Amino acid sequence: MRRSRQSCLKFITQFKYCVGSILDLAEFLYGCFEVDTSSKRPLCVMNTDNLPFNGDAIRGHVCSCDFTQGAPRASDFESWLGKRATGSGSWWALAFYRHIPLNSAFWLESSTFATSHPADESRVTSRFHEMADAKTKAAAFIAVTVQRACHNSFIEWAKGDNAHAQYTVSSVIFVAQVICVAIGWVLAHSTGGQADLKKCFDTGNLTRFAHIGLIYALGDIFEMESVNYIDSSTYTVLSQSKLIITASLMWILDGSAQSMMQWFILFTTSSGMLEYVLVGKAKGGAMTFSAFGVCLAIVKVCISCYVAVLNTKALKRDSNPFPVQFSCLKVSWAFASLVYMVVKDGILGDGMFGEWTHRTVVLVFCGFILKTLFNQYLLKVLDAIWKNISEAIGVILVYFGRVLFLGGKYDPTVFNAGVTVVLACIAYVLSKEGKAKKSDVGDDLNPAMYPDLTTSLLRHRRP
Repeated sequence: MRRSRQSCLKFITQFKYCVGSILDLAEFLYGCFEVDTSSKRPLCVMNTDNLPFNGDAIRGHVCSCDFTQGAPRASDFESWLGKRATGSGSWWALAFYRHIPLNSAFWLESSTFATSHPADESRVTSRFHEMADAKTKAAAFIAVTVQRACHNSFIEWAKGDNAHAQYTVSSVIFVAQVICVAIGWVLAHSTGGQADLKKCFDTGNLTRFAHIGLIYALGDIFEMESVNYIDSSTYTVLSQSKLIITASLMWILDGSAQSMMQWFILFTTSSGMLEYVLVGKAKGGAMTFSAFGVCLAIVKVCISCYVAVLNTKALKRDSNPFPVQFSCLKVSWAFASLVYMVVKDGILGDGMFGEWTHRTVVLVFCGFILKTLFNQYLLKVLDAIWKNISEAIGVILVYFGRVLFLGGKYDPTVFNAGVTVVLACIAYVLSKEGKAKKSDVGDDLNPAMYPDLTTSLLRHRRP
C-alpha cells in the first residue's frame, strides 16, 4: 500500500462498498474477491460522499495491476503490491486475499503496522474482524434506545427536589466536553500513534471544526435550560419535531420535496405532539410545563437540525481519522462552554459550578458522555434509519421512566398521545428508507441507477 496505515474502510460484498479512495478500491479489488467469470452480480461503489465512483477511472487503476488473465494468483497480487510497499505491507494485502470469505461483511480497522515491521501474517489478519452480528446490533440498538430515554430523565433527576438545578448548566456541559476531548486524544493515540495525536493539536484541524463545536455547545445550553421549565417526557416528545423542521428546511433550502404521504405523516406527528403536551397539561399530574420551556426546546431542535448538516459535510470533506475529528470538534465545544460558564455563572452569577452532588456526576458520565459514545457506535453498526427509530421509541421509555422513578402519574390518554407520536415517527422514517439520501451513509444505493457499474469491474479491464 502507499500508506503504512489505512483509515477505516468498509466493504460489503453484495451491492455496496465504502472505500477511502479509488486507489484503495483498485488495490483491494483482486484481493477481496474470487473472480467468477460467470457472475453477473451488480456492483455499486460509493465514495465518502455517497456518490458513485467513475467506473472508467476504477478500471483504469485496476488495469495498472497488470495481472495475468483469469483468476489472479496470490503470488501475482503479492508481487505487484511488493513493488509499491515493503515489509508487512504486502503480507497485509496477501492475508486480506486469503482469509476474508467472499460473502462476508467486515470492518478493516485502522492499522498501526509500519512497513519496517517484519512480516507477520497472524498479526495482520488479527486486524480484521467481521461486522457486528444480529445479536450485537440488537444489543446496541436496545442500549442506545435506553440511554437516549434516560438522558433527559437524568437531567431532570439531577435537579433533585428543587424546581431548578443547583449546579450550573454551563459547568455540566464544560466538564463533559473536556472529558470527551481527553477520550478523543486517547483514541487518536491508540489507533494512529503520535502522528494522529499531533493532528489533534493542528491549528488547521481545530479551526475547521471550531464553528461547529460552538453551535453544538449552544444546542446543549438550550437543552439543559429547557428541562428547567418542562419535564423530560415533554421535552423528548417535542424533540421529535426535528422531522418536520428538517423536512421544511430541506424544502426551502435544497428544494427537496416530500411526497404527499410523507407530509401527512409529518402533520400527524405534529398533531400527536400537540395532543401530548395539551392533554398532559390539562390532566395535571406531575408534568412540568411552560411556554418558555417549549420555546427553548424548539429552538434547540432547530439548532440540532442545522448543525447536523454542517457536521456531516465537515466530516466527509475532512480526511483525518475520526478520533482526530472528534477531539477537534470537542475542543471548540468545550471552549464555548467555558466562556459561557465564566460569563453567565462566574461574572454575572454566584459561582461557576454551583452545587454539585453525586447526581450531577452521574448526569455528566451516564448522560452526556455515554450519549456521545453511543451515538457514534450506533451509526457504525447500524445506520441513520435505526438511529431515528431509536429516538422515537425513546419517547415511550421516557414517559414510563417518569412514571416509575420520578413521581409521574400514569394516564392512558397521555400515553396514547405519546404512542401516536412514536408510530408516526417510525412510519415517516421507514417511508424514506428506500430513498437514497446523501446524509445517511448507511442507505443503500440502487445499482440499476448506475449502468456503468452494473457489470463486474473485473470483466471490463482496459488493455
